[in-house]
Amino acid sequence: MKKFLLAFLILLIASFAMQFIGCTVQGKDGTPPSIAAQNQIKLDITAMLKRQDGAWNRGDIDAFMEDYVKTETLRFASGGTANYGWQTTLENYKTRYPDRAAMGRLTFSDLEIEVISKTDALVFARWELARDMDTPGGLFTLHMKNIDGAWKIKSDHTSSNAP
Repeated sequence: MKKFLLAFLILLIASFAMQFIGCTVQGKDGTPPSIAAQNQIKLDITAMLKRQDGAWNRGDIDAFMEDYVKTETLRFASGGTANYGWQTTLENYKTRYPDRAAMGRLTFSDLEIEVISKTDALVFARWELARDMDTPGGLFTLHMKNIDGAWKIKSDHTSSNAP
């Protein structure tokens, strides 16, 4: 009897674990996004990033920021510091990049998009700024959230190659 109960408990725990692990790739209705849906999500996020680097390269930080969630819960981490809020992030960008020379030309590379669910995705990539005096760059990770049919950046963790 003890062996039966032990086997039953192990199966029960394994079942719950598999459901928990599985939920990371499922939609709210319990079904995982289809391959076609995942591919569309990746295309949508890639288009958003293309729009974002276009805005940056025009010198339009306000348009660049349109793809971040406009909430106080937006998280932006960089340089060992995490800041919160859309307005704070906008002000920090404008302070750090006051003119076109400081902004340089932005490019993204090594793009990897991991679809977590129909409403969440992670983006891993490299960034680089080509400027007259230097070419800073680094890595970034974005937590993307689909809000009312548009993919928005909920959290941004950006690192720099600079020592």
